Amino acid sequence: MKKDLPLFEGIMESAQKEAASIRAEGDKEIESLRRLHEKKLAKALEAEERLIEKKKQEISLAMEHALRNLERNHNIETTKKLRKLAEDALNRKMGEMIDSQEYQRALILWIAEAAIAVDSPEAKVASSKRENITPEMLFEAQKIIEKITGRKMKLSLNPEPLSSQGVVVSTLSDSVAYNNQVRTRLKRCTSDFERLLEGSKCQKK
Repeated sequence: MKKDLPLFEGIMESAQKEAASIRAEGDKEIESLRRLHEKKLAKALEAEERLIEKKKQEISLAMEHALRNLERNHNIETTKKLRKLAEDALNRKMGEMIDSQEYQRALILWIAEAAIAVDSPEAKVASSKRENITPEMLFEAQKIIEKITGRKMKLSLNPEPLSSQGVVVSTLSDSVAYNNQVRTRLKRCTSDFERLLEGSKCQKK
């Protein structure tokens, strides 16, 4: 039995070495797996953070877009309200000016402008019941037309009154007409009018 002892001891020592080697290999494999797992976890966390950041950016952009829309809609509604108030105030003011010399002069210019646009040897001028267009005013308008175009034009009063302030010049057959009523003139200036309401300067034409 004692003779077998060295043999057993050698086997045990060899087994212990092999076990130690196996344990070492196992430890290495575990460490390798741990590092691999940590890398995968880090990548997963990185990807999650990128996804969260992307979502945050998407939410932020969506909120900015929504706020811009709200601001734009608010500005549009405000401009509409201001425009209505300004139009009403302007129409009232123009109504108050009907009997003034300044308004009479403006009417002469509006008649001349409309008549030039109609471009006919003879035309008729209609106005509202409140406005009193005299033969002298038509004569002044004819002089302006001749000075600008070099052509003579005969103007006469249209007995049919307009429903709102201003003038409409038309051919005798009513085939061509140019509307220079106050509301229509204001509509032609819509872009400049809205720029004024928004606090911007009018564009020079």
